[in-house]
Amino acid sequence: LRKENDLGNKVKSALIYPIVVITAMIAVMVFISVSVIPKIVVFAQSSGQKLPAYTLAMVGFVNFITKFWYLVILVIILILVALAMFAQSQTGKVILSRLVLRLPLVGNLTARYNQARFARVLGGFYLYGVNIISSFDILASSLSNSVYKESCSRIKQRLTMGESLAQAIGQERAIYPSIMIRLIKGAEKTGELGSTLDKLAAYYEEELEVALRNVLALIEPVMIFILGFGVLGLAMAVVVPIYKVTSSL
Repeated sequence: LRKENDLGNKVKSALIYPIVVITAMIAVMVFISVSVIPKIVVFAQSSGQKLPAYTLAMVGFVNFITKFWYLVILVIILILVALAMFAQSQTGKVILSRLVLRLPLVGNLTARYNQARFARVLGGFYLYGVNIISSFDILASSLSNSVYKESCSRIKQRLTMGESLAQAIGQERAIYPSIMIRLIKGAEKTGELGSTLDKLAAYYEEELEVALRNVLALIEPVMIFILGFGVLGLAMAVVVPIYKVTSSL
């Protein structure tokens, strides 16, 4: 629990920086688009200069937002409500969970977290002598991704049919690493399944921390690139019309 809390705090602290940067960038872009660019456009047009297509597109977009702001807000609210309802449905949870697992960086973090959690909780049940078949319902509720939650139901069903844990998990190779399956198979033969699962959990937790550190290290340069791209776009929309007007004088 302490490790999970530490990881959660690291993720929350890491998200503060990009949220602040993106919010500031959006605020600056909105201010310049609404207050500065229209005046430059009027000035340039009064001088008889033809404006670049991207400047005209930006002005048209800003004019549309300014004129029909209530419709834009209504559409955004409807989309958010529809997405929230979809995300709460069982089908939506599974589709979104599969999508998350396929995302670069985020998918790896999600998989490692659920694999570590799976091994940690299941290992605890084995060590304390809890009935394994019935414990899979509790195990499923402790996982964050619906794909892994559903795998627990299928594994439980195979266990009730008499399969070993390694055989049951072996049919879920798409989401559980082969090394986990091999180690579980060996541990079942030696009778040290609980301690083996505990060591697997420690291994995946360490991998998760390393992956998280790598992601956090990438956040700052990515944010700088996004900020630079946004500033460049605004600069092109503002500087080019001014340059055309001044060069014609």
